[in-house]
Amino acid sequence: MTNYFSNKGLEISQEGEDDIIKILSNRKNPIKSGWIKTIYSNNLSDGLLNLLAERIGAMGEEGWETIKYLIDTHGVNPFLIKAAGISYQDESREFLLNLLEKNNIYRVEIYESLACWGALLPIAFIVKILQEPSKRSKLAGLELLSFKAHIITNEDILNALNNVLNDFRDEIIIKAITILQRRDGKEIVSKLKVLVTSGSIISSAKAIQALGSIRSEDSKNALKYLEKKLPQGRNLQLVQKQLTYHT
Repeated sequence: MTNYFSNKGLEISQEGEDDIIKILSNRKNPIKSGWIKTIYSNNLSDGLLNLLAERIGAMGEEGWETIKYLIDTHGVNPFLIKAAGISYQDESREFLLNLLEKNNIYRVEIYESLACWGALLPIAFIVKILQEPSKRSKLAGLELLSFKAHIITNEDILNALNNVLNDFRDEIIIKAITILQRRDGKEIVSKLKVLVTSGSIISSAKAIQALGSIRSEDSKNALKYLEKKLPQGRNLQLVQKQLTYHT
């Protein structure tokens, strides 16, 4: 068995880390839980811990058993939280929700790990996350909403996005528009039309593209309205381009 450890004891040498990264990076290499338990340490580099999280999580049920062992042995850390989410086990979801009640240090990491269960989580839970001020929290909340959106109404979606769509950060607005463009209906089209005229150059362009992708009579009429209202410039050209898809 390869010795990855330095002469300092259980600290893995840089050469050992490089070897482990090569093994983990090749998805064809089967990874055994016993090997992971042997080499795992909180002293590993963040890059290696992240790679381990991805590989352990991808092991599903077996991976979740390994994650529980590692948490018991080394304590909770952001990488094992991520691994718990990737494992997609009912028990790992309950673990994350319980941890959220006890641990504020890794709150955002837990939100991000819960993303794939967005459809199962209460809309009130998601809205509460969306109301947090940090960009990372809002993006995590939007990811949860993207999984929830297909089983709730347009009104529910717009209510959830009420504060988000007033945010000053383009990355957040663009993520919200991505959710809206998967829907249709007058209320969705109306909101996108407002975003075209009130948003930044970047978010306005994204809203125009969203209207074009919906391809309904309502979105066509909204684009025609914008064609008359917008001044000469890139966004007007983009509106005209989107209208060609409606002919």
